[in-house]
Amino acid sequence: MKKYYHTLSKQEKKDIKNKYKKEYANSDVQARLLRLKIYSVIGYLFSIVLLVYAFKFESNKVGSIIIAITLIVVSTVYVIGSIIVKNRILNKIALKMKK
Repeated sequence: MKKYYHTLSKQEKKDIKNKYKKEYANSDVQARLLRLKIYSVIGYLFSIVLLVYAFKFESNKVGSIIIAITLIVVSTVYVIGSIIVKNRILNKIALKMKK
């Protein structure tokens, strides 16, 4: 099921995104979304470093690979979660502007 925000035209979406930037510029939600994105980037980088280290220097690689895969999954969940939260906020703004 599509949200109302996704049924709008490009110009309407642009207007809603501008309103989002004005309303939520220094809010707690924006800080949390930024923090989630930072954590996910750090998780991806650390998992890449861990995989490279495991394949180059370790003889028993299973533990490092499991930890790296777990980090990749958690980082992906953080990215998807931040996208979902932002889309919900944009949809609420779109519904308010509709009325």
